[in-house]
Amino acid sequence: MISSPPKASPPARTARRRMRILVPLAALAILATGCQNIHSLNLLNEERQRHGVRAVIDHGTLSAKAQAWAEHLARQGYLAHSNLSSGVGPGWSTLGENVAQVFDIEGAHRAFMNSSSHRRTMLNSAYSHVGIGVAEGHGYMFVVHVFAG
Repeated sequence: MISSPPKASPPARTARRRMRILVPLAALAILATGCQNIHSLNLLNEERQRHGVRAVIDHGTLSAKAQAWAEHLARQGYLAHSNLSSGVGPGWSTLGENVAQVFDIEGAHRAFMNSSSHRRTMLNSAYSHVGIGVAEGHGYMFVVHVFAG
């Protein structure tokens, strides 16, 4: 005799439905953040090229630090610099960081370029690598650039 499997209880069906919705939404959020990071890197390197400065290269460890700090800022809802030397790994002779609380990546780029100290960091030829983090929270986008050379 062939029997069909027992039907899942209503709470189990509801949980499976939620997972079918939440997993794709989480994947979209990760993809969107990655796209924002790439867009920010492209704007940064276009600006460096316009000013005759070689492009910075995305660096995994710096990106992990920048992303973790952006997520921290988004959770807390305030703007602050990180402990810069923490989490960047050994071997760098110079470090820098820009942080912004804005509505979009273009706004962060404009704000950085309109501030003499942030602009100086972005165009500093001593930096060869960068990590970029982007996170949303409290109605804002938090953008972090961690530079190293």
